[in-house]
Amino acid sequence: MEHIRARRSLDVVRMQIVKMIATKGPISRVLLSEKTGLSKMTISNYVSELISQGIVSEVEISGISPHGKGRRPTGLTISPQSPLICGVLIKRGVCQAISADLSGRILNSVHHGYPEHMTEKELIAIILGLIDSLAAKSPRPFVACGVASIGPLNVRTGSLLSPPNFYQIKNLNIIDEIQKHTNVPALLINDATAGALSELLYGYGKSNSHFAYLHIMNGIGMGFVINGEIYNHISGQNGEIGHVSINFNGPLCPCGNRGCLELYANQSAMWQSIQELSHYFPKSPLSRKTEPGFAEILEAAAKNDPIALNVLDSFLEYVTIALISTINLLDFPMLIIGYDCSYPTDIVEKIIMNKTNSRLVALQRDKLAVYRSTFKGDAPLIGSSAVIASEIFKGNIPL
Repeated sequence: MEHIRARRSLDVVRMQIVKMIATKGPISRVLLSEKTGLSKMTISNYVSELISQGIVSEVEISGISPHGKGRRPTGLTISPQSPLICGVLIKRGVCQAISADLSGRILNSVHHGYPEHMTEKELIAIILGLIDSLAAKSPRPFVACGVASIGPLNVRTGSLLSPPNFYQIKNLNIIDEIQKHTNVPALLINDATAGALSELLYGYGKSNSHFAYLHIMNGIGMGFVINGEIYNHISGQNGEIGHVSINFNGPLCPCGNRGCLELYANQSAMWQSIQELSHYFPKSPLSRKTEPGFAEILEAAAKNDPIALNVLDSFLEYVTIALISTINLLDFPMLIIGYDCSYPTDIVEKIIMNKTNSRLVALQRDKLAVYRSTFKGDAPLIGSSAVIASEIFKGNIPL
């Protein structure tokens, strides 16, 4: 028994080193020793083992040497021969899948659009087909598969419960199907929670232990990091800010609630407003488009288009109403926002920061910091592999 405990203790230390290399690399052995409190000899022994196993490799750290001449210092990074993770993102309109390493680096990606009508069996076939396609391209096998999905879902059973406006799919156990097909462990996570996890491991969250992640993509969701840990509740059913009521006398939502945020802050409402305003601003480029995407609206707003500014402000006002209640309850000092838009603009962050900081109770001592996601709109996709990496770092999934 003592031997088993000692072995587990060594494995925990080993995976702490792997996590540090994966999330902070390239990192030197000296810095590893300082951050872990382990001796340089102990670090060297662990690193030698990890290199021999193909998990870690050495690289030259860019920049000049400490003394201005001689050999550049050597850093440690995740090896190009290290084990790979398969990540799958289920969202409305398209399913995406990636192969990634422990540092969150994407090696390959594939996607598949959904048909007009789709059964549960067809969704499973699409997901398994994407996994097979990635496996065929991968030089190394997958150690596990992570699935990030729109909710509601149950992470304990690995099931999609009844996502609104998603082909009437109900109680579909995705994880069992994947595990049977691949013969490797698989885990399910809410898409917004996956976004928060990707930021915690690889993005802004690396240096912040308390923040919220807001995802705007065919719906609105939130993920929470509390004291350096993802908040995932018992079943993983959390962060559904899109189904927080902002009008108790409002219309009935498909989820069963009334006046949900997503009934007001959605693409259809934005399109309707654009059509109404186009009569007053006929020269606006948006007045000539039937259904512009969120990214197009953001780009137009960044260029001071009056229709885009009006529509975006209204959309974010609704979002802010729900955000204020959430932040007043949980007192997050930082908000990270993820959405798709290639145009360089921070207009969303500025509008939300201005709207929230003038109306918050919980943050009267400080202002809420608002940032664009490190991964733009891809945080949930990267989070689909990060959920596996996180469990590997904890020693729950073996390499």
